[in-house]
Amino acid sequence: MLWSAYNAKHLLPEIDSASQAIFDQGHEVGALAKKLFPNGIEIACDPDDFERAILLTKEEFPLRRPIFEATFSANGGYARADILNPVGQDEWDIIEVKSTTRSKDVHLPDLAFQKWVFTAAGIKIRRCILCHIKNEFVRQGEVDPKTFFKLRSVTAAVAKVSARLGDQVHEMEKTICLTFTRGIGHKTKSLGGGRFFSGIPHPHLLGDCCPAPFTGVSNLSTA
Repeated sequence: MLWSAYNAKHLLPEIDSASQAIFDQGHEVGALAKKLFPNGIEIACDPDDFERAILLTKEEFPLRRPIFEATFSANGGYARADILNPVGQDEWDIIEVKSTTRSKDVHLPDLAFQKWVFTAAGIKIRRCILCHIKNEFVRQGEVDPKTFFKLRSVTAAVAKVSARLGDQVHEMEKTICLTFTRGIGHKTKSLGGGRFFSGIPHPHLLGDCCPAPFTGVSNLSTA
Protein backbone atom coordinates (compact mmCIF):
# COMPACT_ATOMS: atom_id res chain seq x y z
CA MET A 1 0.00 0.00 0.00
CA LEU A 2 2.75 2.46 0.94
CA TRP A 3 4.81 1.81 -2.20
CA SER A 4 1.72 1.95 -4.42
CA ALA A 5 0.65 5.31 -3.00
CA TYR A 6 3.78 6.83 -4.50
CA ASN A 7 4.64 4.69 -7.48
CA ALA A 8 1.37 3.11 -8.68
CA LYS A 9 -1.40 5.34 -7.39
CA HIS A 10 -3.73 4.10 -10.12
CA LEU A 11 -3.89 0.75 -8.30
CA LEU A 12 -5.43 2.32 -5.19
CA PRO A 13 -9.23 2.36 -4.85
CA GLU A 14 -11.03 5.68 -5.17
CA ILE A 15 -12.33 7.37 -2.03
CA ASP A 16 -15.92 6.25 -1.47
CA SER A 17 -18.74 8.46 -0.23
CA ALA A 18 -18.49 7.18 3.34
CA SER A 19 -14.79 8.00 3.56
CA GLN A 20 -15.35 11.41 1.97
CA ALA A 21 -18.02 12.16 4.58
CA ILE A 22 -15.50 11.39 7.33
CA PHE A 23 -12.95 13.71 5.71
CA ASP A 24 -15.56 16.48 5.41
CA GLN A 25 -16.53 16.07 9.06
CA GLY A 26 -12.89 16.35 10.05
CA HIS A 27 -12.55 19.62 8.16
CA GLU A 28 -15.63 21.03 9.90
CA VAL A 29 -14.33 20.03 13.32
CA GLY A 30 -10.93 21.51 12.49
CA ALA A 31 -12.49 24.83 11.51
CA LEU A 32 -14.42 24.93 14.79
CA ALA A 33 -11.29 24.18 16.82
CA LYS A 34 -9.59 27.25 15.37
CA LYS A 35 -12.22 29.37 17.13
CA LEU A 36 -10.55 28.38 20.42
CA PHE A 37 -7.75 30.70 19.31
CA PRO A 38 -9.48 33.81 17.87
CA ASN A 39 -6.20 35.67 17.27
CA GLY A 40 -4.72 32.79 15.30
CA ILE A 41 -3.05 33.10 11.91
CA GLU A 42 -3.88 30.79 9.00
CA ILE A 43 -1.10 29.60 6.71
CA ALA A 44 -3.22 29.90 3.59
CA CYS A 45 -1.70 28.47 0.42
CA ASP A 46 -2.03 25.53 -1.92
CA PRO A 47 -1.68 22.32 0.18
CA ASP A 48 0.91 21.05 -2.29
CA ASP A 49 3.01 24.23 -2.20
CA PHE A 50 5.31 23.04 0.56
CA GLU A 51 8.04 25.63 0.19
CA ARG A 52 5.56 28.51 0.33
CA ALA A 53 3.88 27.03 3.41
CA ILE A 54 7.26 26.91 5.15
CA LEU A 55 8.06 30.47 4.07
CA LEU A 56 4.72 31.84 5.33
CA THR A 57 5.13 30.03 8.65
CA LYS A 58 8.57 31.54 9.18
CA GLU A 59 7.18 35.00 8.40
CA GLU A 60 4.42 34.67 11.01
CA PHE A 61 6.50 32.84 13.61
CA PRO A 62 8.04 35.93 15.28
CA LEU A 63 4.57 37.36 16.01
CA ARG A 64 4.07 34.72 18.73
CA ARG A 65 0.43 34.10 17.85
CA PRO A 66 -1.34 30.75 17.32
CA ILE A 67 -0.57 29.43 13.84
CA PHE A 68 -2.99 27.20 11.95
CA GLU A 69 -1.32 24.72 9.58
CA ALA A 70 2.16 25.71 10.78
CA THR A 71 4.71 24.03 8.50
CA PHE A 72 8.39 23.18 8.93
CA SER A 73 10.95 20.94 7.27
CA ALA A 74 13.95 19.31 8.95
CA ASN A 75 15.59 15.91 9.48
CA GLY A 76 14.67 15.00 5.93
CA GLY A 77 11.05 15.47 7.01
CA TYR A 78 8.16 17.83 6.35
CA ALA A 79 5.34 18.31 8.86
CA ARG A 80 2.25 20.47 9.22
CA ALA A 81 0.48 21.00 12.56
CA ASP A 82 -3.22 21.73 12.95
CA ILE A 83 -2.45 24.37 15.57
CA LEU A 84 0.89 25.61 16.92
CA ASN A 85 0.20 27.65 20.06
CA PRO A 86 2.80 29.91 21.72
CA VAL A 87 3.41 29.45 25.45
CA GLY A 88 5.79 31.28 27.79
CA GLN A 89 8.59 33.28 26.21
CA ASP A 90 9.84 30.92 23.51
CA GLU A 91 7.98 27.60 23.69
CA TRP A 92 5.08 26.16 21.69
CA ASP A 93 2.38 23.54 22.09
CA ILE A 94 1.44 21.32 19.14
CA ILE A 95 -2.32 20.70 19.03
CA GLU A 96 -3.74 17.92 16.87
CA VAL A 97 -7.50 18.15 16.25
CA LYS A 98 -9.54 14.94 15.97
CA SER A 99 -13.24 14.45 15.28
CA THR A 100 -13.44 11.57 17.78
CA THR A 101 -14.85 11.61 21.31
CA ARG A 102 -11.69 10.29 22.93
CA SER A 103 -7.97 10.14 22.35
CA LYS A 104 -6.57 6.95 20.87
CA ASP A 105 -3.10 5.45 20.49
CA VAL A 106 -3.49 5.64 16.71
CA HIS A 107 -3.47 9.44 17.04
CA LEU A 108 0.04 9.52 18.52
CA PRO A 109 2.24 8.87 15.46
CA ASP A 110 1.20 12.04 13.63
CA LEU A 111 1.92 14.14 16.70
CA ALA A 112 5.22 12.34 17.27
CA PHE A 113 6.35 13.02 13.72
CA GLN A 114 5.36 16.69 13.96
CA LYS A 115 7.35 17.08 17.16
CA TRP A 116 10.31 15.22 15.64
CA VAL A 117 10.44 17.56 12.64
CA PHE A 118 9.65 20.76 14.53
CA THR A 119 12.27 20.07 17.19
CA ALA A 120 14.88 19.40 14.49
CA ALA A 121 13.87 22.72 12.92
CA GLY A 122 14.77 24.49 16.18
CA ILE A 123 11.26 24.92 17.59
CA LYS A 124 10.98 24.48 21.36
CA ILE A 125 7.99 22.21 21.93
CA ARG A 126 6.57 22.21 25.45
CA ARG A 127 3.60 19.89 25.08
CA CYS A 128 1.80 17.76 22.51
CA ILE A 129 -1.98 17.99 22.87
CA LEU A 130 -4.91 16.11 21.39
CA CYS A 131 -8.06 18.17 20.90
CA HIS A 132 -11.14 15.95 20.59
CA ILE A 133 -14.89 16.23 21.04
CA LYS A 134 -16.28 15.88 24.56
CA ASN A 135 -18.38 12.73 24.72
CA GLU A 136 -20.75 14.39 27.18
CA PHE A 137 -21.42 17.37 24.91
CA VAL A 138 -25.10 18.17 24.29
CA ARG A 139 -25.88 20.81 21.71
CA GLN A 140 -28.09 23.66 22.82
CA GLY A 141 -28.15 26.31 20.15
CA GLU A 142 -24.91 27.50 18.56
CA VAL A 143 -21.91 25.28 19.25
CA ASP A 144 -19.43 26.82 21.69
CA PRO A 145 -15.95 25.38 20.97
CA LYS A 146 -14.99 25.84 24.63
CA THR A 147 -17.66 23.37 25.72
CA PHE A 148 -17.44 21.20 22.60
CA PHE A 149 -13.75 20.25 22.82
CA LYS A 150 -11.51 18.61 25.37
CA LEU A 151 -7.76 19.23 25.26
CA ARG A 152 -5.57 16.46 26.64
CA SER A 153 -1.80 16.44 26.92
CA VAL A 154 -0.22 13.30 25.47
CA THR A 155 3.35 14.58 25.70
CA ALA A 156 4.77 11.58 27.56
CA ALA A 157 3.13 9.06 25.22
CA VAL A 158 4.35 10.99 22.17
CA ALA A 159 7.90 10.95 23.53
CA LYS A 160 7.85 7.14 23.57
CA VAL A 161 6.72 7.01 19.94
CA SER A 162 9.28 9.62 18.92
CA ALA A 163 12.10 7.48 20.30
CA ARG A 164 11.45 4.93 17.53
CA LEU A 165 10.90 7.39 14.69
CA GLY A 166 14.37 7.40 13.19
CA ASP A 167 14.35 3.70 12.35
CA GLN A 168 10.70 3.74 11.20
CA VAL A 169 11.23 6.65 8.85
CA HIS A 170 14.30 4.98 7.37
CA GLU A 171 12.37 1.78 6.67
CA MET A 172 9.49 3.71 5.09
CA GLU A 173 11.89 5.60 2.87
CA LYS A 174 13.42 2.33 1.66
CA THR A 175 9.97 0.90 0.93
CA ILE A 176 8.81 3.91 -1.08
CA CYS A 177 12.03 4.23 -3.03
CA LEU A 178 12.23 0.63 -4.21
CA THR A 179 12.73 0.25 -7.94
CA PHE A 180 10.81 -2.61 -9.55
CA THR A 181 11.07 -4.40 -12.90
CA ARG A 182 8.82 -6.96 -14.59
CA GLY A 183 5.88 -5.77 -12.51
CA ILE A 184 5.40 -5.17 -8.82
CA GLY A 185 7.28 -7.55 -6.60
CA HIS A 186 10.67 -7.75 -8.36
CA LYS A 187 13.00 -5.52 -6.43
CA THR A 188 16.20 -4.43 -8.16
CA LYS A 189 17.53 -1.70 -5.89
CA SER A 190 16.56 0.94 -3.34
CA LEU A 191 17.33 4.63 -3.31
CA GLY A 192 17.63 6.99 -0.36
CA GLY A 193 17.62 10.70 0.28
CA GLY A 194 13.87 11.29 0.52
CA ARG A 195 12.05 13.96 2.45
CA PHE A 196 8.93 13.17 4.41
CA PHE A 197 5.45 14.71 4.66
CA SER A 198 3.54 14.26 7.93
CA GLY A 199 4.97 10.83 8.56
CA ILE A 200 5.85 9.59 5.07
CA PRO A 201 8.20 10.77 2.31
CA HIS A 202 6.57 13.12 -0.14
CA PRO A 203 7.35 12.35 -3.81
CA HIS A 204 7.51 16.00 -4.86
CA LEU A 205 10.65 16.19 -2.71
CA LEU A 206 12.05 12.76 -3.55
CA GLY A 207 12.99 13.62 -7.12
CA ASP A 208 13.20 10.87 -9.72
CA CYS A 209 13.06 8.15 -7.12
CA CYS A 210 9.27 8.40 -6.69
CA PRO A 211 7.72 10.30 -9.59
CA ALA A 212 4.04 9.66 -8.86
CA PRO A 213 2.37 12.41 -6.79
CA PHE A 214 0.62 11.63 -3.54
CA THR A 215 -1.05 14.40 -1.54
CA GLY A 216 -2.67 12.47 1.27
CA VAL A 217 -1.52 12.30 4.88
CA SER A 218 -0.66 9.00 6.54
CA ASN A 219 0.81 8.24 9.95
CA LEU A 220 3.65 5.95 10.83
CA SER A 221 1.38 3.22 12.15
CA THR A 222 0.73 2.24 8.51
CA ALA A 223 4.36 1.32 7.93
